[in-house]
Amino acid sequence: MMDIHKHNRIVKKLKEVYGDFSNLKTNNDNLNTRIYADLDSFNNEQKLELLDDELPILDCKLKNGNYLLATTKSLYSIYNGISYTMLYSDFSKIDRTYFFENGQLAEGKTRVFRYFLKKGDDFLYEIDSFYPADIVHNRLVLSMRFGKYDSPAGV
Repeated sequence: MMDIHKHNRIVKKLKEVYGDFSNLKTNNDNLNTRIYADLDSFNNEQKLELLDDELPILDCKLKNGNYLLATTKSLYSIYNGISYTMLYSDFSKIDRTYFFENGQLAEGKTRVFRYFLKKGDDFLYEIDSFYPADIVHNRLVLSMRFGKYDSPAGV
């Protein structure tokens, strides 16, 4: 069963924290990140195979070909031509050296993240700087790992 309730809780929280989705703060020349409050507006152009019960939350399609899709269960990335998939529950830790070498969330046009997964794999992605980077890393990856949106009380 698709988790429309989880999706709605996440979108509601993002709206409270970040305001207008079409005007998220970024240092990039163009905002390439889109939040899907309306699920009908999502077009799976990358033809990613989503799990039966997951719904899109946001994606970021950059001019350099890098792409990120965040759903209610997973992150999907195409970074430098390589495809990555990560269930939030598989997240182990961020590569802090890599993170700090790439500056702060609000610096630069985009941010690149490298995660280590529990099974030993890496997961890399690039996203617009500032609010989009904060949303994915702090409001989705870290919050989902700890089940923040699993129940209405968790918002």
